[in-house]
Amino acid sequence: MEKKIILTYRKGNILNGCRLNLTKELVNILDLNEEKREFILEYKDKNIFLMAANNNIKEKKSIENGEIKHLITMMKAGYEKGKNNYKISIPLQVAKMMKLDKIPMVKVKIEKNIIKITGTEKKVVNEVKEERVLKREGKIYMITVKKGGSAKTFTAIQIAYFLAVIKKSKVLLISSDTSNDHLFNLLTVEEAQELSKDNNVSIDAVGKITIKKGLKQLVLSSEKKIDYQDYIIEARENLDIIPLESDIFRLTTSKEFTDYQNYMLRFPKVMKQLRNFYDYIIIDGIPVSDIDNFYTEVADKFIIPIVPDEATIRGAINLVQKIGATRIHAIMVSKYRKTAAKDEYLQMLNSWIKKTSIIYPEPVKELAQIEQLIKNKKTIFESESKYLLETQKSFIKVAKDM
Repeated sequence: MEKKIILTYRKGNILNGCRLNLTKELVNILDLNEEKREFILEYKDKNIFLMAANNNIKEKKSIENGEIKHLITMMKAGYEKGKNNYKISIPLQVAKMMKLDKIPMVKVKIEKNIIKITGTEKKVVNEVKEERVLKREGKIYMITVKKGGSAKTFTAIQIAYFLAVIKKSKVLLISSDTSNDHLFNLLTVEEAQELSKDNNVSIDAVGKITIKKGLKQLVLSSEKKIDYQDYIIEARENLDIIPLESDIFRLTTSKEFTDYQNYMLRFPKVMKQLRNFYDYIIIDGIPVSDIDNFYTEVADKFIIPIVPDEATIRGAINLVQKIGATRIHAIMVSKYRKTAAKDEYLQMLNSWIKKTSIIYPEPVKELAQIEQLIKNKKTIFESESKYLLETQKSFIKVAKDM
């Protein structure tokens, strides 16, 4: 498998960290847990070998002409308790000798309970990109609704996670909302800073978050030769996010108006290019933005999240009639609490949906467990709570046939 290396820099653009996030399979091979996080790292012949810790290790470090030739050392994995994530740091001298600071990608292979990590040359990276271009024809799904508070971002994140982590598809999650909830409901600001390139995410003393470059710059720069990977943040395995700049379009100057026009013209072309690199592109829309109008034009299918009240349900029906029922993949009800009024509204929706082929799973209940997961930056599929089984089934019903 291929894995991305996370590089961090201190002031002056000086490399000060090189990190690899471990999959569950790699964690099991190294026999890591919350209390026992030691493992053995060996470096030789420009390869890294990881092994489970044992008491017979003899640490070794041989240097020739100022370069490490052979290294054996005991190390300790980092652990994020809230997310049950493990990560390892690669010694900086080793990282530089493997040119990971230039090409932050590695190949990971398992050989008899030993994890072998090798760097990739540019030629190999290009071949991988070309292979993806030939093989991937990404589908674009837009999560859209014309009323706020309908669990739109929550819905987008659960579906994206299922497709990426459980279905093992390559997924890109983008948004037309400058709050970037699609990013910060999966990662803390500090994690986003660490995972982004070139200090792209920053936060000031009063807590204001700034995205230096994101979807806007990617689209407006699309006339030049660009690498979309410069803009992505890998939130989970196979799940990339491109954030949106906070100053997307103020339309107060002639330049901003020109940028807005160019964005509208170039956005479909960029989406067409990105289809080549992803199996799915999920768009987390915003209820009250004109930008959503041309996001709608590139989407293949739509998923409409709603809450069970009369105004939202009638709005959803109007939206279906506007877009066309054949382009609606699913309608999902969230924040459901059983009351006579809510059941009456849902009966009205159910009788209407029966006339279509739209997927309509069981309503997602309003649960304290979901609120806690959102607070902890986790998805419903990262929880083993029995109270979430019905919720998981509802999302699986929607996502499995996408």
